[in-house]
Amino acid sequence: MRERICTRPRRGGGCCKIFSRLLKSDTVENGSASSTGAGMWFAPVLTAAYALVLSFAMFHHEMYRDEFQAWMIARDSTGILDLLHNLKYEGHPALWHLLLMPLTRLTSDPVAMQGLHFLIASTTVFVVAKYAPFSPLQKVLFAFGYYPLYRYAVISRSYALVLLLVVTLCVWLKQRWQKPLRVALVLVLLSHTTVHACILAIGVVIGLMLDYLLRRRSLVQDKAVSRWKIYAAFSIVVAGILAAVLQMSPPADSHFYSPWHWTPEISRIKWLVIESFNPLFPTPEGMRLSDLIHSVMGPNVIFVMIGALLAAVIAYYRNCPAALVMFFSCVSGLAVFFYAKYFNGLHHSGFYLLAFLLLVWGGRHMTAAAAKSRSRLSAVGNTCAGHLMTGFLLLQVISGFKFVAYDVKHPFTLAHRTAEYIRDNNLDSLPMIGVADYAASTVAGYLGADSRIDYVRENRGKSFIVWDNTWGRNNISDAAAIAHAEKVAAQTGGKVLLIFNRQLELKPDERRFVQPIAAFTGARPIRDENFYLYFYESPADGTVRR
Repeated sequence: MRERICTRPRRGGGCCKIFSRLLKSDTVENGSASSTGAGMWFAPVLTAAYALVLSFAMFHHEMYRDEFQAWMIARDSTGILDLLHNLKYEGHPALWHLLLMPLTRLTSDPVAMQGLHFLIASTTVFVVAKYAPFSPLQKVLFAFGYYPLYRYAVISRSYALVLLLVVTLCVWLKQRWQKPLRVALVLVLLSHTTVHACILAIGVVIGLMLDYLLRRRSLVQDKAVSRWKIYAAFSIVVAGILAAVLQMSPPADSHFYSPWHWTPEISRIKWLVIESFNPLFPTPEGMRLSDLIHSVMGPNVIFVMIGALLAAVIAYYRNCPAALVMFFSCVSGLAVFFYAKYFNGLHHSGFYLLAFLLLVWGGRHMTAAAAKSRSRLSAVGNTCAGHLMTGFLLLQVISGFKFVAYDVKHPFTLAHRTAEYIRDNNLDSLPMIGVADYAASTVAGYLGADSRIDYVRENRGKSFIVWDNTWGRNNISDAAAIAHAEKVAAQTGGKVLLIFNRQLELKPDERRFVQPIAAFTGARPIRDENFYLYFYESPADGTVRR
């Protein structure tokens, strides 16, 4: 009698198998993608799910001044040379602005910038889902983490471009010596996004140089490797980085121009070290992770923890000297820049995580030729490292959705509602004065290219802020702004619209000239982008304010 074969899975086995596949890495030892743990459907499905969540979050996000600054510079520049001239006070390279410039010629709607940003962020998730040497579960957690979902996605700045270039670099590092020119292209583009990305590019170049020195004898035997292409690639990257550094160097009259701070200060070092914990578990409000760690353990314990963490990284990647040099070059370069020049919160400290991504993904291609240890201790270490990474990514997901929910619940800025009120009441036909200029520039961004706001401090006929040494957040007093409005009203013979990001304390004699119209308050977290609208109009009897 023919034996009957049961094709039904045993009870409970299906879910266990699915979960085990989610935990299992998608890659084999050489770093190439395989179907282990996920099929062809995984990357497009994950990208589609991510795109749905991101589109919802971006729809509810109000763009603020740092987003509009790049859009307005690209929009108001007459050409590439004028763009480079307008960027001299920004401290940023031109790549993001060059991508925005064609969009500003096609439409005046700044939502186009969000659309471009959406495509960049979604492409990043697709590349990670398809090629990253992580388990499917880790890829899902990565996609919905704080930086890929919110900070470097919802907020439309050049950081999403940095993340896309970093993951592309991690993929292409596998064939870095067979196809060095495309790696050089990515590194040059990376150096032209932000100053922090330029530091990452320098760190990668240092790691690649050591990797080449360690492998040059074996590379001679590879017919697919061209020594002259490698030398050309290194030359292109060095030239590209130098061009980026020259472009980012601020002129002497820049508001951001300041000498490098090389004097050792223990308090400053401790502050930067403690702040470096914030990217691990960002919080929208309340006590930050760095504050909690500092209050519970103290700075000395934190130094010990960081030392132990770095020692563990060295021990785990002991067979990857080039990868370790790349990682420590990136981290030390960022730390030196943050200490000696400028540091500004989560969107800067997130570059530490990008350096770690370069190590765990791109660095796996730099493994020494000697076989990896197959001891039980090595297997335990791999398992622990995988679980630690999954746990860290889970914390990032919690932070990512917390920030999205916070952004949906609270208006990021009230500039959009202010601009709507101005347009709906045809107030944009009046002369407009904005104080403080950095906040009023967001209103100018929402009003569009046809509307200009007088920033009092400067009358250059441009909507973006020029960060020269005449700029100051508190350099325009209420009295100075009202005096300027009086001058404009005398020239135009009519009303003047005042846009303030603070409430005016009007004196009795000023109430004859200044009339409150509307107030828009409740912006969080950009609390200095609440707005108050006033009319300035000289009395009919021609009285002049003294």
